[in-house]
Formats: sequence, C-alpha cells, structure tokens
Amino acid sequence: MTIDKLGTILSDTKQNFTKNKIDLPVATSDLGDDWTAELAEKVDVVMSNIHPFFAGVTVEEAAGWTWTFWQGHDISLTQGTTKSNVISEVGWPSGGGTDCGTDATTCAQGSVAGIDEMNTFMDSFICQSLANSTSYFWFEAFDEPWKVRFNTKGKEWEDQWGLMDPGRKLKPGLKIPDCGGKTVD
Repeated sequence: MTIDKLGTILSDTKQNFTKNKIDLPVATSDLGDDWTAELAEKVDVVMSNIHPFFAGVTVEEAAGWTWTFWQGHDISLTQGTTKSNVISEVGWPSGGGTDCGTDATTCAQGSVAGIDEMNTFMDSFICQSLANSTSYFWFEAFDEPWKVRFNTKGKEWEDQWGLMDPGRKLKPGLKIPDCGGKTVD
C-alpha cells in the first residue's frame, strides 16, 4: 500500500471520528525502517516495529541497538510535535537459528535465537526501558504455530517469539525480569 493510500484511510478515519465526536488518536504500525516524515505527518502516534534480531546484532548489543535505532530514526520524525512515539513490536525468538542481518557477507556471530538469549534481551531491554521511559509492546505473548509456514531452512523462528507456548504455559527456562523491583510510573 502506498503512503498516499494509507494517508487517505487515516484521514477518513480521523474525519469519521470527529464527525461522531470520538476523541481517539489514529495510528498505524510499520517497520521502523519504513517510517518516513510524510507518513509521520498523517498519524497521531508513530508506532515502529523494531526487532534487533533481524539486524543481526548479538544479544549483548541488542537493547542498546534498539534504543539507538529508535532515537536516530523514529523519534526524530516527531521532534517539535506533540505526537507520541511507541515501539509497537520488540522481542527476541526463543529458538530457530541465527540471523546475520540483511547486509552481512559473513556471519561469525549474528543474532542467535534461544531461551538464554531471549532472557538476556528481556532483562536488558525491559529494565533499560523502565529507566528511560520507553513505551513499547513486547512481541509477543504466545508462540503462533500458524507462522511455521514462514520458516525457511536455518531460519525457523517465525513461530517462536512468544513468552509462552501455544498452550499458554511459560516456556521452560524463561525468566521475566524484575529490574530491581522498579515498575512503570
């Protein structure tokens, strides 16, 4: 869908809300790389999907990479405005292989999918987000078995992003971070 087409849908939605005396923000969610100033002008909230796993960064670098990417690309789109900015998807898969990013010519390390790595990313990203007031939605609560159709050989993680398995049970070995008892203000 083009930005113009999406802009028309967003504008029509805003007009319909106004006509019906509904006061709600209108937004869309897209990949962090796909947000442009033109698209940001058309929404009340910029909602960016930012997955460091697909950038091929190590899990130790992932929380910092996410913050730096978001600040440098998406937050800058709303500077000088009253628009909100939210990371609409962020997470790490619990299994399925290694991603080296789209620009890699070799893959010595890359992003490794696994429970230990998911724990490391959650601990660093969630606690960092509490400290710097980053608004985000964790991707995702449950594994989605239907996404197995998107898996390819060596990249079998599409159905493994949940904190819980499809039966709604916390994955073995997964540790929800405490962040020193800090909670959202």
